[in-house]
Parts: sequence; C-alpha cells; structure tokens
Amino acid sequence: MNLNFLSRIGGPTVQKAFLKASKYAPEILTGIGVTGVVASTILIARASTKLEPILDKHEVALAQNKSAAELVDSDGNKAFSDKEVKRDVVKVYAHTSIELIKLYGPAVSLSVGSLISILAAHGIMKRRLVVMTGAYKAVEGAFMAYRQRVIEEFGEEKDRDYQLGIRREKIEDETGKKKTVATFDPNHVSLYARWFDEGNPNWKPDPDYNMAFLKSQQNYLNDLLQIRGFVFLSEVYDALGFDPSPQAQVVGWVMDPKNGGDLHLDFNIFDASNRDFVNGEERNVLLDFNVDGVIIDLI
Repeated sequence: MNLNFLSRIGGPTVQKAFLKASKYAPEILTGIGVTGVVASTILIARASTKLEPILDKHEVALAQNKSAAELVDSDGNKAFSDKEVKRDVVKVYAHTSIELIKLYGPAVSLSVGSLISILAAHGIMKRRLVVMTGAYKAVEGAFMAYRQRVIEEFGEEKDRDYQLGIRREKIEDETGKKKTVATFDPNHVSLYARWFDEGNPNWKPDPDYNMAFLKSQQNYLNDLLQIRGFVFLSEVYDALGFDPSPQAQVVGWVMDPKNGGDLHLDFNIFDASNRDFVNGEERNVLLDFNVDGVIIDLI
C-alpha cells in the first residue's frame, strides 16, 4: 500500500486502520468470498422455488403462438405470416430471459463477486510470497557470503564451530599432557537442525535402531530427489516425525548443478558433534540438514 497516499487521507487512526485492512486483506477477501458463495447458494435455492410459474407462462405463450400460426382465414390463407410468428416467438423467449435474469441475477452476481474476492485474495498471497521469497533469498545470500568469508579467513572447521556453538579448549590430562577438548552447546544449532530424541515419535531407546531408521530415510529421500528432482525440507521433517515450520515450506534440495547445491541430501549424522551417537554410546542425535536454500522459485 502507498504510504504517501495514506498520509493524505486522514490522521494516524485512519492510517492504522488502512494498514491493518491491507495486512489482513487476503483473510478479509477470502471470508467475504466464502460467505458470498454460501449466500448465493441460498439465493439460488430460493429463486428455484419461483422458477416453475415462469416456465409455465413460457410454455403457455409458445403454445398460443403455435395455435396462432395455424389459424387460417375464410379463404384458407394463414392469419399470421411466418415472419410475424417468428417475431412473436423471439418476444416470448426475450421476456422469459428477462424474468430469469431478474430471478437469478442477484444470486449469480453475488456468486461472481465472491469468486472474484477469493481470486483477489489468492493474487495478494501469491504476490506476497514472491516478495517474501526474494527477501528470504537476499538474507540467505548475505549470510552465506558472511560464512564464506569466515571459511576463507579461519577455515571450514572454525565455521562449523561458530555455527553449532562448539568451543575448543586446551586442557591438561592426568599425565600433564595438553590436549584439545571440544564442548558442544545443544541449544546453539542452525535454523534447520533438529534433535532426534525421545520427543520424536520415531525415536527408540536403541542407538542401532535409530541409526538404521535415519539412514533408511536418508536413502529414501535421496532416491526421491534423484527421481523427482526436488525435495522440500518440510517433506524431510514429515518423514522423520518432526513438527513443521514455515521456513521448511520454501527451502530444500534441487537436482540442478547451476544452483550450486550438493546434489544430494545429507542429515550430517556422521558429523563430529555426533561421535557418541555413531559409536553407539548416545541415543540422541543432532540432524543438521544440508539444504540448498530457497527452492520454491527454482521448481
């Protein structure tokens, strides 16, 4: 909405009202459309109860015209010419059409207006999705450029440490020998990462079972990526038993070398942070999916 236009039509209260109306325009238009469709259905049903008298009058008028067309005078000539008969028939149909328009016109107009409202709401949502996707890709691009600078300056291991909140400290063991110990912050994970733990319906208190389940799902989803050409993160969440998220609806993987993706789907099960799970000493595992990024505009 044009804010300069808003500034000329009223004070802050009016402007806020217009902004709220603009914000909720899809919901408002959809509500109007659905209500209108229901109301138009009721009007059509009511109008249909008045249809029979109109059709009866139409049939009677046509019958009268037919009888008039068969009339002859004393000399055996037709009382009405074919042209006059056809003109009267056209008048009958025209009159019936006008009656039907009067009867069903309000319901049809309301139905058309309702469909226009629904389509307008869809159009607004589609435009907003395009804008949001563009903004998301811009933010994602800036973040990836930042990560690339970190990798170039400090290396991929340091970038991974920053991403997952891994701190590496040098300590002395019992023998006095110094060694590096990595500590992992389970609350500091990427936007798309999920913990596969007892809160998941597919989790079992058996590391071997969990490993087999995750690997089978990863293989299946990679096959799907190869066959179909794309997989959304929301589909991965659904297959693994995770709750959906808004961002998962637009990001995922695409089999397109031009996109610069990995061309395969990876749960990062064998990441260094999951060493205990891989060794069978831990039942929970952090899955950090290697999404290509926003793909909804690439399909």
